[in-house]
Order: sequence, then structure tokens, then C-alpha cells
Amino acid sequence: MDEQIIDNVQAMDTAVTVPHFEGTVTKDDAENKDVCVYARKKRVFDAVDVCEGGGEVGENRRGKNDKANSNTEDLCKNQKKRRVNEETLLYTENHKDASVNIESTGCGVYNATKDFKFLFKIDFKASSMFGELFAIKKALEIATEDGYNRCVIFTDSLTACKALNSADSTNYLVAECHNILERSSIEKCHIVWIPAHRGIRINEEVDLLAKQASLVGAPVDVFLTPEEAYSRIENLVKDDWNEEFIRLSESKGSHFFQIINNIYEKPWFSKMIFEPSNTKLINRLITGHTSDKKYLHRIGAADSNLCETCAVLETAHHLIFDCT
Repeated sequence: MDEQIIDNVQAMDTAVTVPHFEGTVTKDDAENKDVCVYARKKRVFDAVDVCEGGGEVGENRRGKNDKANSNTEDLCKNQKKRRVNEETLLYTENHKDASVNIESTGCGVYNATKDFKFLFKIDFKASSMFGELFAIKKALEIATEDGYNRCVIFTDSLTACKALNSADSTNYLVAECHNILERSSIEKCHIVWIPAHRGIRINEEVDLLAKQASLVGAPVDVFLTPEEAYSRIENLVKDDWNEEFIRLSESKGSHFFQIINNIYEKPWFSKMIFEPSNTKLINRLITGHTSDKKYLHRIGAADSNLCETCAVLETAHHLIFDCT
């Protein structure tokens, strides 16, 4: 899609025609068109990278003269076979910051041989798979820069091991890991899976390192996989929706907003066992659309908004707790 057209969609004062989109997009209806989601999130799409079939992918090998095993179980067996004199790198899983104001992905790499620690921060909440593969890539880069010819990388991500072992992955991080090995002087590289949260001291320490990295790690620029871009845009759209929800609550639906002040992926009753009638009743109480005189009078279905018994404003709260 032409970048000039996209720029016009973002800040247009007149109508423009967009390729692959039937009709004309105007400034008034731009917010409702899918193409304008692309325009507003264009920087995310621009950051997408993919390893297409037939691209340059090196062989991830244990040794130039060794026969590489093909199943993930062998990765676990290598933990028992590793040699003491091999230079060792440890990698921990990515960490998603739980802070409301800060969402990032921390990646920690620990060189156990030199007792060096490396902290990297991706400035958005990435998927676990993405962060783990990125950290493995950084570990390989560090091993290459230090001139190692043998290394062991420990990871508690079985999905990352499987991705690296896949012959048909289109994940560009997988391809980069293979290519780093192919172009380096590393003759033996073992990727070893270790279980997480099992009291393995060094793994727990590097897990803490990743948490610190999500806050104070060195910022890194990354390309996105198509799956990561989709997830990123989905989160951005949800954020936009939430901001609009908060803005609208200032003029209407304030009672509902006091009870449910965020947009959730699933309704509040998704994990509750209620009769449909009870769910409807609670929804009416939350929205304020009940059969009390205040609401009925507002929609023109009652002549008065006062309680016939108490002569006060008849609300749902009054009927449940106060009415005699």
C-alpha cells in the first residue's frame, strides 16, 4: 500500500481513494474503516519481518562433524551429557511487567563462566515465545562476540526449543539464531531445556534478572513476527476502545462505569453458574435499567418517579434496602 496514501488517510482534509478498498474514505468516516486501523497502526506493520520459504537459514548444529538429533527429547538428554569444560551461558524466560503504567518484556542473559549479566528490554508486552527466542538470540550473539567455539544455552522454554528444532518455521528469530551459528566460529552449541520454578537456584536468579530487565534493561529495537504484530495491534485497539469507554462514561453510563470500569475480554458472568433470569436481573441492576419508578419515569412509562409507599425517589437501591 502506497505510503503517501496512508499519510493522506492519517491527516486528510479531502476524500482519497485507497487501493484494495472499495469506495472513498473521507475524514468523517475514516475512523470506521479497516484501512484506517492500518493507517493508525502502520508503524506496527512496518516492523514486521518474516523468514519466507527458501530464505537463508543456517544449520543449528551441535558440531560441524556431529550428527544433529531431530527431536526435542534429545535436548533434555544433553543436559546430562554436557561437559564441564564447555563455556556456559544461561538464559531465562521473558518477564511481562505487571505495572499498570509500564508494559514491557525483560530478557536476561547470564554468562556463568565470566559471571556477566546482560539485561535487555523490549518496550512492549510481547508474547512469551517472542521474548524467549529473542533472549536466546542475544545469548548466541554474546557467545559469538566472546569468541567461544563451544557453548551451552539453558532455557526453561520448551516452546523455544521446539521452534529452533523445527524445519519449517517462518519465525525470523529462529532463522537469525540459525544464521548466527552458521556464520560464527562456534563448533558445538547445545540448547538445553530445564524446567522452570522447580527450585533450580541459577534459574531462579536469572528469572529475577529478567524481571529487573523489564524495568531497567537496555532498550532494544526489534522486528515483529506477523503473529506478534497481530497481537500488538489487538492490544492497541483494545486500549483505544478502553479510552473511548472511559471518555463516554463521563456523559452517560456513569452508574455502570462505577461497577465495571474496564473492558474485559469475557463478560463478568463467564465463570459463574447462574440461571439466565438471575444473570439478566444483575445486568439490569448494573446498567440501571430496572423496573423502579426512577427508570420507568425517565423513559415515559410512569407518571411519577416517587415510591408510592415512602414518597421518596424510587430506585433499585431503595426497593431492595429501604422500602417498607
